[in-house]
Amino acid sequence: MIKPRKDWCSRWPDSHAGVYYGDCCEKHDYIYTVCKTWKERRKGDKELRGCVYQRLRAKIGDERAESWAGLIYLGVRGAGWFPFYFNRTLLGRKVDPIELARMVEKFGPV
Repeated sequence: MIKPRKDWCSRWPDSHAGVYYGDCCEKHDYIYTVCKTWKERRKGDKELRGCVYQRLRAKIGDERAESWAGLIYLGVRGAGWFPFYFNRTLLGRKVDPIELARMVEKFGPV
């Protein structure tokens, strides 16, 4: 079973400049949990970038928010494939049904 985490942004800060965006990362983790194709994964990566950008832009401005969100996007595009592929394909791990139900209730269907 894949266990739920509290570090939603996985080795990346859950906030920047006093703005919390960990729930953007939590939704991204949910998308990775339920998506079945690389296209769905890419869509989730773009949603993460947009969510982080929207949270940060009022506090640090458009340009810096775009840079920060872009770094996160590059990180998940460059390294995010590994846990997606490793957990689902190589290990055939299943998601805890209680955790999945919580995520569906919180975020809705993907």
